[in-house]
Amino acid sequence: MAASKTASMIPTVASADSPIAQLIPYFNRGVSIIRHILNLSASMSRPLLFLSPLPILLYILAPFTVFFDIVTTVFVSAPYKTLIYILDAIYPLYVFCGVACIIGCLLGIAGRVVCWVLVSSVEVEDDRPTRAVKTEYEGKGVKGKGKRVERERVKFET
Repeated sequence: MAASKTASMIPTVASADSPIAQLIPYFNRGVSIIRHILNLSASMSRPLLFLSPLPILLYILAPFTVFFDIVTTVFVSAPYKTLIYILDAIYPLYVFCGVACIIGCLLGIAGRVVCWVLVSSVEVEDDRPTRAVKTEYEGKGVKGKGKRVERERVKFET
């Protein structure tokens, strides 16, 4: 009895085509019409190409285009390709040196921090100000030649 109740609750679906399937013939027809219009316009413009001065201009300008092609090959393309080849060849060395510099900087900073910690932990703090005390004059110099230099001696006391 339970099986008959569940079977009657399942809705039946009509076998109708989806909306996208209904649009496919119209899409195919539109594409074929556009293709036919393009073929027709190309066939009508062919006689105009025979009357065009473009082939004559291209024939006259051919030496200039060849010259510019050679100049760009020699001065632009070849140096660019050479530079790319060299940079590609030395890329591992570039990476190695870059990593070595970064590691060196990090080790230097770490060493500086360790040194600062060690010095600050050993250093004795003294709150007494330092003062300079003048002492006697000391005369130095060579007799008979030039001026006599007198310097003041200063002694620092804590």
